[in-house]
Amino acid sequence: MSSRATLAEKEVTALKEQLTNNKAQDTNVMTMATPLSNHVESTEDQNKTPAELELSAKEKELADQWRHRIGNKVLDGLAAGGV
Repeated sequence: MSSRATLAEKEVTALKEQLTNNKAQDTNVMTMATPLSNHVESTEDQNKTPAELELSAKEKELADQWRHRIGNKVLDGLAAGGV
């Protein structure tokens, strides 16, 4: 695993811990925060706390990295004459 992917996984773990430890505080912050409607992709995201949004973004980043790595392996296999 690349150091970048390892670092991203560590960040996701830290964010999950932060989310667990600060859920109530994040909810209070959301009630006072400016609406994020201009920055979210779906109605579901509007109900998430800032920590949940950040965690979702990191998880998406990891998934994109893995899709990229798998795609490269498939292409490498095709270039080598195998599948």
